[in-house]
Amino acid sequence: MINKIIIEVIRFLEATQSQCDFLPQINATLTGASTHAVSQVVEKVTHWLEGKRPMLEFKVKGVEGLYIRLNRSHFNVKFEYQTCKLGFNSEKAVSIYTRYRERSRAPSRMKLVTYMSENADQLVENVIRSIKIMQQEKKPKLIQGATTNVPTLAEFLPTYESLCNLENPNTTTNKVNIIKNNFSYLKDYPINKIGAAELVEYLEQCRTTAKRVNDNRYKFSESTLKNYVCTLRALLKKASKFNHHPFELCPSLYGQVKFRTSKAKFRDLDEDSLRHLIASLAHRDKKKLRHRQSACRYADHLTPLVLLGLSTGLRPMYSLNIKWNHIDFKRKKIMILGGAGKIKETKMVNMTSELVKILKEWKRHAIHSRSSTNWLFPSPVKREEKLKYYKTALNTFRKQYNLENFVMYDVRHTFATLYTEYFQDIYATRDALHHKNVQTTQRYAHALETTVTKGFQPFEENKPSFVEGHGI
Repeated sequence: MINKIIIEVIRFLEATQSQCDFLPQINATLTGASTHAVSQVVEKVTHWLEGKRPMLEFKVKGVEGLYIRLNRSHFNVKFEYQTCKLGFNSEKAVSIYTRYRERSRAPSRMKLVTYMSENADQLVENVIRSIKIMQQEKKPKLIQGATTNVPTLAEFLPTYESLCNLENPNTTTNKVNIIKNNFSYLKDYPINKIGAAELVEYLEQCRTTAKRVNDNRYKFSESTLKNYVCTLRALLKKASKFNHHPFELCPSLYGQVKFRTSKAKFRDLDEDSLRHLIASLAHRDKKKLRHRQSACRYADHLTPLVLLGLSTGLRPMYSLNIKWNHIDFKRKKIMILGGAGKIKETKMVNMTSELVKILKEWKRHAIHSRSSTNWLFPSPVKREEKLKYYKTALNTFRKQYNLENFVMYDVRHTFATLYTEYFQDIYATRDALHHKNVQTTQRYAHALETTVTKGFQPFEENKPSFVEGHGI
């Protein structure tokens, strides 16, 4: 469907260069120009073809909030006598966007659905289906046999799926399956009646089943249970803000639902493992650069990415979002922009003198001279974009250097443990890790126990003798 409309739009643009008093009818309208004023349309298209306009936007007819954008820099234009021919030089020549506002939110910005690709039709169909469901939900309707218009969990789930599709289609299926597979016993509950009692019952059932049945299908770790419960809470929170059945979210959902974190596995690296990791990274770089001339001692992004995490404790997603203009080498500060993710407000992260040298060395890498963008870690494939995937290089590195159990998040845990051991202040660690609640940071409290060991030696040396005169 969408590919057919794109072809229609291309033919429409080509037709504007002929001496016609009318334009062919298509299933889209050019935004910012009257459909009845041919001169306005021709003027905008001509400016776009000549490179004076970077982008043209068409609104798809019959589908609310669906737009097609044509990016001039990714088109090849050949002018002939009173006509022109258009060709693509990149998949980014055509991009499909959606603009839709949830009734509980302010007007949303344009969101990219996909670029021109083989699976564009399927992705666009999912978005169209989601928008249509949302349009049907705009009119409040009473549930049969109920006295209020608050739906049950099963009845709200399609609406939740459409909301997730509009926000992030990649995670929608996983979220919906978690609700269906783990909370089917709540499907007939009105969503405003689901509270802590129902979730505590579910948690206890999962824990006791895991003890009674020796089958992997029934074994849930605390982190898995927490993921399931948080997914359900996110659904209930979104439902509570939905305009035609708003309700007050039960406060017990957060206060009374507890998870057993005392048996959490420590992921920080011990001294030997940390020494082995750093030596392996150095050996990998030397091996890769053996037959290559390079001004930088780092072969690629992996070493500086790991060392940045060990020095700051930043989550990998925030390290990949850093740009060079976010780094102040004189003040030894890195600015982390808030917004998406767990950091909601802009934060400043301190750098060690060693990290300053590491990043300056990484800036000498040839990838930065070949990239037109300002990313600290640009993509080696699409250099105008940031690095998004580092797991291929990491997995190869782990296999080659006997580090199969190492994951990138271990560097954050290692930083937190070392930081806590040095400062002996769990609140300082909380601030360094940008945790909202100090209870999250308590998992590193085991590092505070080192004060007992450190204090015992001077105690033994300076205490009075307890056995003097007893002949012991």
